[in-house]
Amino acid sequence: MSEEKLKPAEQNLWYLLLTVYDEQGEGFDYDRDLHARNRRIWNGWALGHLDEATRQKWADIAEIQMSETEPLTEDEMSAVRARFVEVLGEHFELPKPESMVEFENVEFKANLVAEQCVFLGVANFGRATFTQEAIFGRATFTQWAIFAGATFTEWTYFAGATFTQAADFGGATFKELAFFNEATFTQRANFRSATFDVSANFESAAFSRWAIFQNATFKQTAIFLNTSFNSETNFTNTTFGEVPRIHQATMHEATYFTRDAAYWPKPDAKTAERSADDYSRLRQFMNKLQKPDDEHFFLRQELACKAMLGGWWHRLPIRLYGWVSDYGYSLLRPTIGLAATWLVPFLAYLVAFSWCHVLYDGGEPWGPAFGLSIASSFGFFGFNRVYYGELFSTAPDWLMFMTGLQTILGFIFLFFLGLGLRNRFRLR
Repeated sequence: MSEEKLKPAEQNLWYLLLTVYDEQGEGFDYDRDLHARNRRIWNGWALGHLDEATRQKWADIAEIQMSETEPLTEDEMSAVRARFVEVLGEHFELPKPESMVEFENVEFKANLVAEQCVFLGVANFGRATFTQEAIFGRATFTQWAIFAGATFTEWTYFAGATFTQAADFGGATFKELAFFNEATFTQRANFRSATFDVSANFESAAFSRWAIFQNATFKQTAIFLNTSFNSETNFTNTTFGEVPRIHQATMHEATYFTRDAAYWPKPDAKTAERSADDYSRLRQFMNKLQKPDDEHFFLRQELACKAMLGGWWHRLPIRLYGWVSDYGYSLLRPTIGLAATWLVPFLAYLVAFSWCHVLYDGGEPWGPAFGLSIASSFGFFGFNRVYYGELFSTAPDWLMFMTGLQTILGFIFLFFLGLGLRNRFRLR
């Protein structure tokens, strides 16, 4: 099935209302004086028919003057009619303010500036393409805001925007910086499967209901400094190219991350120090939320970063800790270590004491060699001295060294096995 062809913004009724006095240009900046005049037309059209108390409410939220919400004057209506006639001809009908603002599958070739604009109806930008900047700073969406599947090619600004109903950015693609700092999400905020190619800034944003980032991809930094997550927050199967910066945030007890290192950045010597700090903060949040499995996962990630910091004498103990026990979480690694601690000396004892029996008679030497290796592996219980005391009184030096080494290694691996069991099954 072929993709639907994009519609030019220049032929769209609502785009004409947003650009009555002219379109914005292209590039990094935009004409603020031009936008102030265009914004007055938009807000007057959207809010002018409402009572004064309601207009004051939306003016306060959008941080605009009350005069911007008053009904359009005759001169302003003349400018609107001239804009529509210029593009559409004599036959057109001005949209109703409560109707859906329909930008679905529209391509915006110039900067789209809707800063401090109030969208009274549902705002549908689904699958729209913004080839220049999309500027919605301090915009107010009184109904559902739909940006599902949209593509933002340049910088995207939703800083300070207010979403009073659901905000849907599911499957959206942000190819440049995305700013949602200080945005307010009153209802569900859906960023499921969204892709952020560059940094995404949610600093001081407020999520009052569900915040869904499931299956999203943050290829670079995701900033959640001082962000408020006041309801269920879902980061499951979210891929992070860098460790998210979640500092001084408020997190809800129903906060979910994926405990799979494949979704998290591999430790890197250049970013190890900052990553360790960010993981440490996540670990502290999980501790407060009484989520021990998540807490230990972030501890393991933190230690993997710290294993790249400092001199080799600082790194070596941490790396050994990771190799032997996955930082106190693995059951398999210490179990393999215990098995190897028993098996290798067992074969050595078998060959040294009874090679001829193994070769010709079979069977007889297996039991003593097996028992000696077990007793030495757990020598801290005293089994080797109790059952093999006579042997140790006349044993050669190599055997004394091997059994002693077995006892040390057996204690270490058994300790880490117990630590893994504790961390897997502990209760708060």
